[in-house]
Amino acid sequence: MVQKMHRVKHKVQSLHLSNCCAMTYAMSEQITEFRRWRTGMDFTQAQAADALGVSLSSVKNWDAGVDRGTGLPSYPPLGTRTLMSVIYNQMEVEPWPDRVAVKRKRGATTP
Repeated sequence: MVQKMHRVKHKVQSLHLSNCCAMTYAMSEQITEFRRWRTGMDFTQAQAADALGVSLSSVKNWDAGVDRGTGLPSYPPLGTRTLMSVIYNQMEVEPWPDRVAVKRKRGATTP
């Protein structure tokens, strides 16, 4: 009985790994939205990393649509996608001030 359960468990693990590899291969063959944006902007991977303030490794993962280390799907987080939209639409944005002065009334306590 134990041997039979072990064989079933091994089959399930093998099936999971083969599906994961197939999915990774299929995802790497398609052009991702990120790559479409990057090539549409005529950015190299290094230029895209610099413009977005991220690592070259992240850009390579997003280009492929797969995290090269884990094999899991990889795509830019929301903040980066927002910045991509700003760059694409050539919008002017004001940077956050380094420091914002907060005036408190006398006697007020901080929570």
